[in-house]
Amino acid sequence: MEVFKLNNYGHTKRADGHVQLHFLGDVQSRKTVVDIEVGCGEVRSVADGLAWPFEQKILFKELQDYSNIPGLYDKVSFEFSRSYSFASEFGRNGHTITLPDFLR
Repeated sequence: MEVFKLNNYGHTKRADGHVQLHFLGDVQSRKTVVDIEVGCGEVRSVADGLAWPFEQKILFKELQDYSNIPGLYDKVSFEFSRSYSFASEFGRNGHTITLPDFLR
């Protein structure tokens, strides 16, 4: 779980980026499916209200590592959110990406 500092217009101050490396090894192909929920809201007892609770120069903060354990998710009170998935599959014969409709 990550939180992002927003500007006065409610936008993030810079793009979020993640890099992952995957190798084929002895297999013919590999598929990765990513499930994401993005929203605006508060994390009770961590990021309440409008004030940014962390050092001002920090633009985003990882509150919890990426895992299947709900952890802080149960403390999130969303104003709105959207869930989506995308998939990336690559193999010895090429690469395909499956995006949700709104990104096509």
